[in-house]
Amino acid sequence: MAEPPAEEPAPAAPHGKSLGARVVAGKTGPQRLLIWLGAAAAALLAIGTLISALGGWLQPTSSAPAPSSTRVAGSSSPSGPADLVVINNKSAEADAFVKLLLDADGKQPVQLNHMIVAPPGEGASIRLEYGCGSTGCSFTRLEPAGWNFEWATDGKSAWVRGCVRVTAEGGLYLAKHLDLELYLTGPRCDED
Repeated sequence: MAEPPAEEPAPAAPHGKSLGARVVAGKTGPQRLLIWLGAAAAALLAIGTLISALGGWLQPTSSAPAPSSTRVAGSSSPSGPADLVVINNKSAEADAFVKLLLDADGKQPVQLNHMIVAPPGEGASIRLEYGCGSTGCSFTRLEPAGWNFEWATDGKSAWVRGCVRVTAEGGLYLAKHLDLELYLTGPRCDED
């Protein structure tokens, strides 16, 4: 009777050593430590990436964009009329607000009741960033001419309210330097 063929042993790794053993072969203690730290850092990075990816999938999503401007009907600025409009820095509404002011430049005064959430600029001005895109934002200085904005206690937002005449200085829309001077003509534009 013929004997069954003997099983061949699995081929050994080249040189008979594992990859890890070959990497550290002939290395000094500090070199081995450095290799070990690099491998541990790579493993932690891979685990962090995996957790971030899974976390993004597990969190609920909303297709609604975060609000950047809010019309608050019935609320008011200190001593101002209702329908306060909140304009956040670096938002599409900041862009629309700058366009509104530029459209009024040298023309009829415009009625404002806005809370501008943006950092203070030089002097009494507000530094409002607008027209944001992949290359950054443009900014304008909103300057009260002969009057002062009413700053909120947080120091990061101010009420711009009343009937104002606008004068643009230093450039046009999206210019590197645009100053918009706001001259207060009264509390309401519809009053004579």
